[in-house]
Amino acid sequence: MRKILLNLEISTKCRAACSMCPRKHVPKNKFIDDDLVNIISKELDDTFWEIDLSGRGEPTLHPKFHELSRIIKNNSNTQLAVVTTADNLTDKVNDTFREYIDVIRLSVSSYDEKIFKKVHCGLNYNKIWDNIKRLGNEHAYKTVIHLTGGSVIYEGLEITVEKLREIGFREFRLFPLWNRAGDNEVKAKEEEFRHDIIEKLGLRSSESEYDGGNSSDYINDYKRNKLTNPKYCIVGDSSLFITYNGDILGCFQDFSGKCIVANIRNSNLKDIIKHKKDKVGRYEFCSNCNSNIAILNID
Repeated sequence: MRKILLNLEISTKCRAACSMCPRKHVPKNKFIDDDLVNIISKELDDTFWEIDLSGRGEPTLHPKFHELSRIIKNNSNTQLAVVTTADNLTDKVNDTFREYIDVIRLSVSSYDEKIFKKVHCGLNYNKIWDNIKRLGNEHAYKTVIHLTGGSVIYEGLEITVEKLREIGFREFRLFPLWNRAGDNEVKAKEEEFRHDIIEKLGLRSSESEYDGGNSSDYINDYKRNKLTNPKYCIVGDSSLFITYNGDILGCFQDFSGKCIVANIRNSNLKDIIKHKKDKVGRYEFCSNCNSNIAILNID
């Protein structure tokens, strides 16, 4: 079976109000507890190609970020990643990155301050870029840059990538602008030039990692699932999303939690993954989602 990504939301707290993030639908200042992390850790196996501390908040704002990272890392051989804006790069957070985090997925919008403020609303431009430079000096070798914000960042993207390469970063993923299953408004032509930009600047697309490192398994899995589920969605089946309270969402695009398929406290992860394959693409919120249009150009 193809390996997938595990998105583990340890915090919904966030100092930003990013343009691509419908925060009005997210519970405020919620944190995962130790017991839940221990329950999840017992089910971590080679089903997952990566465990991402991510979700709808800034993971490093969890007051026990260091301890939770240690628990997960000590209970799994799967690489552990964190998705961050670098807004909270304290010495302790940096120590955690060094000791337990295998991959830092750094969300970046623009080196152009005006564009930055349009996307990463509420964050301090100088502070963020100082922290990005610090990450580059210490952790560039294990950092993947997530270029986020949609077409608004394209005008300044060349200088942004140039600056990041000067700092020492080498891995880049350009993300489409998700409409979060209808919770965000996205213009129909929003991603028209994304693939041209990827080729021009020598980047990779975010969806290039959906195969979990095995393209043949990915293709075969897609063909198999299309037979039993004609509306099967590659994006929805690329990961499993566990919220701060243990709820498992039908898809990571479901920011407002319209479809909760189970709770980890009384469910088995492998059973949930198997069950999802027949459902992804057919949930009620799927009809409002732009994922397949954004990355595959299909309706």
